[in-house]
Amino acid sequence: MTDEERDALREKLDGLAAAEQSIYDAMKPYRAALTALEATRDMLLAGIDADVAGKCEGCDKLLFTGEPGHRCADDPILCEACAPTWADIQRQAQEIFASPNADSDQVELATRNLEAVQAHVAAGGALDDKNVSPL
Repeated sequence: MTDEERDALREKLDGLAAAEQSIYDAMKPYRAALTALEATRDMLLAGIDADVAGKCEGCDKLLFTGEPGHRCADDPILCEACAPTWADIQRQAQEIFASPNADSDQVELATRNLEAVQAHVAAGGALDDKNVSPL
């Protein structure tokens, strides 16, 4: 690389660095606001004796770790009131088995869910019980 090419590249890199710095400078107020919001959230949560598990996908209720709820396979969580019953789980599995478009992951999950339903009933549970566990 010649000195002229080197200088031209340095100038371009300096220009990029200056543009990058101007973006960082413009972001400063937003980063400060985010820091303030995070501090406020931390203060609010420090005032309770529980960890937030999330919000119910069905009704938006705030849920705490250890409360009964349902964690869906694709990660959303539901409060006890919105949680499916074992009959709902069974029906979903049967629908997947009947679907010509079900992929192997869906069939595998439906098989596990149907086995869990059968185990729940075998242990004396009812199909209209809510499928919940501690979050």
